[in-house]
Amino acid sequence: MVENWSKTGASSSRVRRLPRGALHALPRANKLVSIFLHVLEYFLPHRKPLLVPRPSQESISRSYPALTASSRRSIWAIFLVGLDVPQEWGESDVDELATVELNGMQIKNVLKSAALPSARRKKSLGRRFVDTVLAIERRRPGLHEGS
Repeated sequence: MVENWSKTGASSSRVRRLPRGALHALPRANKLVSIFLHVLEYFLPHRKPLLVPRPSQESISRSYPALTASSRRSIWAIFLVGLDVPQEWGESDVDELATVELNGMQIKNVLKSAALPSARRKKSLGRRFVDTVLAIERRRPGLHEGS
């Protein structure tokens, strides 16, 4: 069948005809291609996490110490500079936000969530939008404000 397969393809100059008797082999070839594609699909990148050995998966997860107020202030400042929206902040605003016990990902998410309504209303991103998001987040377990 492999020998006949190379003869069945189309070349750039003309279309070749299937050899006599090749039509009865097509259903079998289709089944083989289907099986091959299913096996290939199993090994595609979206399935790769299933192939990672168990010890490697456990070593990826790490716990980090809680951030200090000064490190949270730095993170707030870094993310505020990175936002491409009009902003109005005072030094005391960032200092007060640094007292809220959040990790870096939570700070990033709060700022992104606050930037959406400020952009929709065409107003500068400021403390009131962030406070609104934080008020919503406080209703979720695990988020506490520091002193």
